[in-house]
Amino acid sequence: MTTPLKRWVVRLAALLGLACQNDATAITAALGPDAAAPLRVRMLRSTDKGTTWRIDANVLAHDVSSLHACTFEGVTWVPALLEIRSIPWLETAFPRPFVDVFRSPGGGAWTASRLSLSADTRGVLDPACVVGPRGLELWFAEVMGSFDDPAKGERVSRIWRSHWLGERFGDAEIVTTGTGLIDPAPIYVDGALRLFLNKDGDHIVELVEGARVDQWMHVTVPQAVDLGDRRWLLGQAPRGPGMMPVAREILPSGLGEPIKLQIDAELHSCE
Repeated sequence: MTTPLKRWVVRLAALLGLACQNDATAITAALGPDAAAPLRVRMLRSTDKGTTWRIDANVLAHDVSSLHACTFEGVTWVPALLEIRSIPWLETAFPRPFVDVFRSPGGGAWTASRLSLSADTRGVLDPACVVGPRGLELWFAEVMGSFDDPAKGERVSRIWRSHWLGERFGDAEIVTTGTGLIDPAPIYVDGALRLFLNKDGDHIVELVEGARVDQWMHVTVPQAVDLGDRRWLLGQAPRGPGMMPVAREILPSGLGEPIKLQIDAELHSCE
């Protein structure tokens, strides 16, 4: 005979298992195109070191946002943020950090997965990947005491760096803390870290060893791209009702002059 307590425990376990299963499959369902989805992710590529750029015709995923891609040991990684996902109360009370990623080995078919993240954080915002001295790194922002976008207010945010350990990300550390920080865009130049961040939702700052060394006013959503011989900082600037993609070359001595990004497509937004 099952006691009321045992029945309650069984029902709770079933509910938890169902919630986790449905939530974990959401990122897989986001793979590929959806004509009705207002948000779509496509790869931006350059074959001439950044002189011109093209956008893939194929849609990688829908209902997710992503700003970064990197290649590590022959596999292309695209960390993503599932925009349609609502955060359940259980997760806010008992956080289990994770990151959603798309992966393509050797230019093959894309797969989606949810990877656990070992870090003393309550959530992951704006994940970015980069290959550093220790291998593959995952960077992300966390808003203290809130899941809101830190660029929308004066809340304190923390910028984290974690490392790929083979099956999950761990060994996480806080790199910097401040108000209105979002969209970490790290890049290594000759082994030295240069970190770009969206600040207060209206400009980009560059930090080197925690100190601000440069800023790009009226440009947001930074993306640091390493093309080998040349490296670029991409962003978006207001243009009429939409946004215009812009770029500056990342030089050893700072940043080059701003230019309009030459893309073979018309963009309404490049977030």
